[in-house]
Amino acid sequence: MTKKDDQAPINNPEEPKEQQQEALQSKAATAIQEQPKEQPKEQPKKWEPSDDDRVTVLHGWGRVPAGDKHFVDKVLFIDGVARNIPYAFAKYWQKGTRPDGKQDQVYGKVNIHVLPSNATEADFCEATGITPMPVEKFAAQLAGVDLNELAAQLGTERLKKLVDGLDVHLPKHMQRG
Repeated sequence: MTKKDDQAPINNPEEPKEQQQEALQSKAATAIQEQPKEQPKEQPKKWEPSDDDRVTVLHGWGRVPAGDKHFVDKVLFIDGVARNIPYAFAKYWQKGTRPDGKQDQVYGKVNIHVLPSNATEADFCEATGITPMPVEKFAAQLAGVDLNELAAQLGTERLKKLVDGLDVHLPKHMQRG
């Protein structure tokens, strides 16, 4: 067989249309068979901080009321979140010890979650295992919520972020500013 015979021309006016269709279908079948098998996707690399990294630490996030401020080993947590903490310091809490090396804990083990410094609230949900409510259910419940209570629970920053996020979905003539 010659190379010319091996390759079926697609638009040869001398060949009947049936042969052209047959040649096209056989080429398509060959192309499908020759596709390489998909390689399994690699798992995303797990984040491993070094002692020099700054991290976000969660302690009580999602359980403490909005505006809550408390200390753990002289580190201020606002709304259950402390940002820009040296990992060298936070890793002691993960081990169940204190930064001074003592294992005698007067108040018990500190349960924390250590995340990258740029972690968002969506990352907080994932780390703590809090699953967001389905949007349909949330929208139905939101209609019956006291807006003053909602504002108090969210706090000023999160309330502003919510309002700004919802504002872009309004028609142009109804948007603020």
